[in-house]
Amino acid sequence: MTAGMAYRASDQDREAVALMVGYGIPLDEIRRVVINPATGKAISKATLTRHFRKEIEQGFAKANAKVAESLFLQATGQPEVVVDGKVVQKERPPNTSAAIWWTKARMGWKASGESDESKDKPAGKQAAGRKADGATPDKQGQVVVYLPDNGRDQAAEGPAGELPRKPG
Repeated sequence: MTAGMAYRASDQDREAVALMVGYGIPLDEIRRVVINPATGKAISKATLTRHFRKEIEQGFAKANAKVAESLFLQATGQPEVVVDGKVVQKERPPNTSAAIWWTKARMGWKASGESDESKDKPAGKQAAGRKADGATPDKQGQVVVYLPDNGRDQAAEGPAGELPRKPG
């Protein structure tokens, strides 16, 4: 590097790099966004890793922590916050879908009758917008649970939806 053209990381660059790392953007793309003011050009990957080691090491973990915090707050709900008689935060009721996800993913809970084997089996018919756990929030914010297709409807119906007749 030529004398006088050394790169110095700014606080703004540090924040931007940490955010981009947290979002999963590859380092080669991140370095193209960070401009050396002395040259007006993007920094090299070596310069990025030398000057932003901490941000690269911690960015992804910090992003995961923010997402986990958001999910936790959704699952548990938030009380109304009043400061000097003025509502500064409205009450946010707990989100049942977030709570169910948390208990399954973080606590290892399972729905009644659910086993590890059921995860390996193909899912039944799924409606648009349905999550893997079969639950979707309706327009009122309530949770509607859809059960997987068990194949009984096809066996119980004959041609044109008629019930089969007993032999004999």
